[in-house]
Amino acid sequence: MWAGGRSRGMVGEMRRSWWVWGLGCLLLCGPLPAGCVADPVRGSRVEDLTAAGTGGLSGSVVETSDELTASAPDVSTPVSTLVPPTSDSVSSSTSSAPRTTAHPADPEAEARRDIEKVWRTYWRIYTTSTAMTPEDLKSAISAVAVDPIRTDVIKQAQYFHDKGLEKYGSAQNHPSFSGSGGSHTLGIQDSKAYLGDCLDLSGFGSRYVSTGKKRTVGLKQDHVVGEFTKGSGSVWKLRQIYFLADPTCAS
Repeated sequence: MWAGGRSRGMVGEMRRSWWVWGLGCLLLCGPLPAGCVADPVRGSRVEDLTAAGTGGLSGSVVETSDELTASAPDVSTPVSTLVPPTSDSVSSSTSSAPRTTAHPADPEAEARRDIEKVWRTYWRIYTTSTAMTPEDLKSAISAVAVDPIRTDVIKQAQYFHDKGLEKYGSAQNHPSFSGSGGSHTLGIQDSKAYLGDCLDLSGFGSRYVSTGKKRTVGLKQDHVVGEFTKGSGSVWKLRQIYFLADPTCAS
């Protein structure tokens, strides 16, 4: 899913390339046919449960929203206070009241919130992609991602189905627009943005559908960077993900 990659042993940023995908597929499910798509979270950055023999299932991403509540009027309020004020009292009160100016919304802060929401939504879709129908997956991923990552996720889910594999668990996100982004500067520049994350994939991996036996498990701390692009309607979508050469990070 990440094109133009360098091997993990090289200094600098590792970007996934198709030959790295092949290695990821090999680790995940053995020799692969031409044109296969591997799991982008795995490959050379995965602990193989066949060898490790361990791996747990934990963690989830939960987003909450504030709810606004309105209280009913106090029935004990004296009737005299509910009588509409006279014009004199209105003019007096308005003249003595301090004037306030509404502050315009911060466009960059709003954009950052939108980008983080897209990022979290992508990982919820990605980690559950093998449980979706092809139609539902295509619709869901198209809402938050563009090519090349959009098509890669769809192809990968089909490959998993064909090989009798499925994903389990979830990802824990720790997104940030500050800190190191490898060769990328975290933040928003015009219609492009880069978001860093100390991603916790220790509760996520792949397993065999027939037996339920876990095949792979992700890392506890994986330093990744998401690349976003702003399209029509000023809608931000994920375009690419980069795994940094040093996978460790502080969440």
